[in-house]
Amino acid sequence: ENMYSKLKDTGFFHQIDLIIPVPVSKERLEERGYNQAEEIAKHLSKISKIPYNRDILIRKKDTRPQSGFNPNQRTKNIRNAFVTTSQLPAKHKVILIIDDIYTTGSTINECSRILLNSGAEKTYSSVVCIGS
Repeated sequence: ENMYSKLKDTGFFHQIDLIIPVPVSKERLEERGYNQAEEIAKHLSKISKIPYNRDILIRKKDTRPQSGFNPNQRTKNIRNAFVTTSQLPAKHKVILIIDDIYTTGSTINECSRILLNSGAEKTYSSVVCIGS
């Protein structure tokens, strides 16, 4: 709620049409039992009244954890790991992508690339914590 309350008066959320989380690998989901980015996205959707959809962007391949890679390796590791579904109502929409960690931006950048190539007008991202 803190992120929302800080940004709501700026008009930022008025331009957002859809909120989606970065999908996690099946392995990570089994390990954690939930997708932290998805929980954050759902909550933000609820308090902002902006639609949320976790099924537009899907992870088509499990990748090795990004933590062991340098920036170039991270980009290669995550390349083509995501795909949009045929039900993409995001065409010509502004999408807010939610993730739970940001280190080099490779994951967010790849998600954004896939969404833009699928017809999204613009993407923004929000991350809850920053890694090193």
